[in-house]
Amino acid sequence: MINVEGVKINTPEGSNVCNPGFTIPDTDPEPEPDDDKIVIEIPDGIEDEWFLKADDFAIRVDGKYEESIKIEGGIESLDGVKITEENLKVTISGVGNLAASHEYTYEVWLWVSEETWKSFSDSQKAAWVSGDGNGTDITDLCKVTAPKGYVVRKNVYKGLSGHTDTPYIKVSIHITKEEI
Repeated sequence: MINVEGVKINTPEGSNVCNPGFTIPDTDPEPEPDDDKIVIEIPDGIEDEWFLKADDFAIRVDGKYEESIKIEGGIESLDGVKITEENLKVTISGVGNLAASHEYTYEVWLWVSEETWKSFSDSQKAAWVSGDGNGTDITDLCKVTAPKGYVVRKNVYKGLSGHTDTPYIKVSIHITKEEI
């Protein structure tokens, strides 16, 4: 956009007119964070229909994996805090239940279906692991929405795993509730 005052154009309508039909494009407003949810969005260019239903989760508290998590219907929970994935948005809900002074790490692996992977071209497969040959860090391409009062870090990585090189995206969200 150009400041109209900085451009002198003589037209029948007068001077200082910069493209009379110009309109400022609408922009999507930033979503307001929910007070009890942290959401991370996987970037454009990765399609939801490529993936199987998320069912591979883990929770760590202060670096130690928790054994007492509950998984029901693609939802993992511990102490009233749940992690879910839908339409390539990973949501941690119930964060108000987190204790301050602990670091919680919520992890989910999103597996690409075998049929989808077979349909990828060689260039698409190469792009999937273009970072270091084994995978690609896409952390900076992902967007996090979080309420105030939490320190949130994210790690998002595309890679291959297993004996058949199954493609996946691993999402890790590290959360520390600030002391009040």
